[in-house]
Amino acid sequence: MIDLVEDSGARVCELVQLKIGDIPSEYALLEALDKDDSRWEIELIRKGGRKLKLYFSSDVLLEARFYLKFRSALITARKITHPDYSPPDDLFLSEKTGLGLKSDSVSKIVSRLFKKIGVKRVGIHRIRAKFAIDTIDRILDEYLASGLGLEAGSAWVDTIIQQAAHLMGHRSTSSLKHYLHDALDRRLRMSRKHESLQVNRPGYRGGPLV
Repeated sequence: MIDLVEDSGARVCELVQLKIGDIPSEYALLEALDKDDSRWEIELIRKGGRKLKLYFSSDVLLEARFYLKFRSALITARKITHPDYSPPDDLFLSEKTGLGLKSDSVSKIVSRLFKKIGVKRVGIHRIRAKFAIDTIDRILDEYLASGLGLEAGSAWVDTIIQQAAHLMGHRSTSSLKHYLHDALDRRLRMSRKHESLQVNRPGYRGGPLV
């Protein structure tokens, strides 16, 4: 579950919508990896009731297929004690009830996992925040690679935030602006540090270094 959220930026309420039929076959996923075509679209009801696509990588969906083995074992065990049990199509099932996991249950499970490894006060929403940071970093790097400058007031700043908002299912971009500003600040600090190292290099007299 954590990997799916980190990979796609899904909200918990979107994660629990995933069904068995949403996960491609192992053959299709392996074939996609061989072709370096590693993104899959899964359409879900996102915040606000809009039906939009989430994008998952093939390697993370392969991990979800490995989970299916545990899911099958859970179903088998439940049928022994509850002969009339009919499993739902939900991807993630509750070990206690055999029904699809609810959002609050997922949040509690993830929080317990973090607490178990000594990380306190961290929940699944922090994983989604990491997706926002990684997404903006990736889009920003693509823009910078094309030769654009780092000025915070540049026209392409809004474009980056809009692209990130689309992937995260946000109607408003306001909550993402500080992620972009942080990313720009990190790069500016790195650029200044690099320039400082060049200036302080023995024998440097200005101009390009060779």
